[in-house]
Amino acid sequence: ERNEVRYDFIKSESANFTVVMLCRVMKVSGSACYSWLRRGPRLDECDLQLFRRVKALFARSRNGPGSRGMMKSCAKKVIELVATGYVN
Repeated sequence: ERNEVRYDFIKSESANFTVVMLCRVMKVSGSACYSWLRRGPRLDECDLQLFRRVKALFARSRNGPGSRGMMKSCAKKVIELVATGYVN
């Protein structure tokens, strides 16, 4: 996620500066940046939201639950989201 923010910034500023210079300033490799620019982000917006929610859930639990505990918590959250109509 963090590098995608950098790559997105590089994309937006590439009209004003060279990609090589922006990559150097943002401390990312040029080949990875060009690859991202061709490919686009790996996660769509929905997946990115899900990733952030799971990460926040993990942080709130003080990095405690293992994979089974996280799955239970995520399943409860999905049921809540479906019940409220947030997710189909």
